[in-house]
Amino acid sequence: MDIFQKYKEVIENYIEEMLKEMIADFNMEDYAALLPERKEEIDDQLLELLTSFTDFTIFKELMISFRKMVIATTPKHKSAKVAELEKEMLEKQNIEVP
Repeated sequence: MDIFQKYKEVIENYIEEMLKEMIADFNMEDYAALLPERKEEIDDQLLELLTSFTDFTIFKELMISFRKMVIATTPKHKSAKVAELEKEMLEKQNIEVP
């Protein structure tokens, strides 16, 4: 399954389950049918947030941002040469090296 489709499915299922927990007899199909009729009653920012979950471009930006964060926060391994140079510098400063 395409990762974007799986992402949408997970988000949609989560929202539906949360609404079912909060509202007795909640039915997503009935709710979806009512939305167009009551559009003016829905907060614009909330509607934008909800529709953003199905927007591939926003999903792509989210994944790129997450990847950048992972790369930026992942410790980098030192080469053996760099580690040896650091050890020599610390020893010259009389700093004990484990």
